[in-house]
Amino acid sequence: MYLILGIVAVLILLSLTSLRFQVRYTREAANDNLILVVSWLGVIKYRLVIAGSDVAVQPSSPARLRLAFPNPSGEDRGAEWQDWSLTHLIAAVVTRLKKYHRPVLYLLKHTSISQLHWHSEVGLSNTAHTGLLMGLVGLGQGIILYLLSRLTQLINPPRVSFNPNFRNPGFTTEFNCIFQIRIAHIMIAGVKAIAPLKR
Repeated sequence: MYLILGIVAVLILLSLTSLRFQVRYTREAANDNLILVVSWLGVIKYRLVIAGSDVAVQPSSPARLRLAFPNPSGEDRGAEWQDWSLTHLIAAVVTRLKKYHRPVLYLLKHTSISQLHWHSEVGLSNTAHTGLLMGLVGLGQGIILYLLSRLTQLINPPRVSFNPNFRNPGFTTEFNCIFQIRIAHIMIAGVKAIAPLKR
């Protein structure tokens, strides 16, 4: 009896702790680097690094999203390309969001963002086009920040900047976000996601 009560008490205490996530994404030239770190109590950490990958959108009909990952054997990089129909990919994401929007919104509501840094730099050979692209980038970042401020808890003000580059055409960005979610809220979101499936 006491053993069961002890286990329950430990589970309750664990559920009150939080998981800490760090998402760091950088793009420079054609290289995309993604680092994901998950830690618990600052002791147990899991780190996933995808370095040297490349993300590209092909302006074909229909448009396709292509991902390339570095080949550890050093062989031809082209063999590592994987591509999907962009239309089908967006449709799949929308379908999943419709199906699991309640647990996703619940999880976002209980997400605390302690650090958000986002810097972008864009440039085209034409100065006027660079200015237009800058406006689109600023609009996109503004919409994302607005959604984050409405759906999550921003503990500290985000640091966001976007600058034009009139000398070197290209697109570079650096995104670094650190946020925490209590294990109890993750468990409740999981229950909310499973419950509709059993109806």
